[in-house]
Amino acid sequence: MQIEDEISLDDDGDILDTVRFGFPRHCYARTDIFNEMDDLSFFRRFRLQENTVLRLVEQNHLLAFDNSLNNSVSPINQLVTCLQFYDFNVH
Repeated sequence: MQIEDEISLDDDGDILDTVRFGFPRHCYARTDIFNEMDDLSFFRRFRLQENTVLRLVEQNHLLAFDNSLNNSVSPINQLVTCLQFYDFNVH
């Protein structure tokens, strides 16, 4: 074990700050693929038209959250993420 590691383990102030305030959260800006792509590039990528995806979101009301706690993902981004997952052929 190096000296720097021992010093960092012995610093009780950092440990107490972590216990009191928790670990820092990292919030990343999500890209809005649905609005960034035009119709043709969206169709080439997901094999669905944008209108079809909008209808799917309207029909599935269970994707929506009542509040925005914990930076919840919007229903359209949930569906686009699912389509990306299917596009990669991962199982």
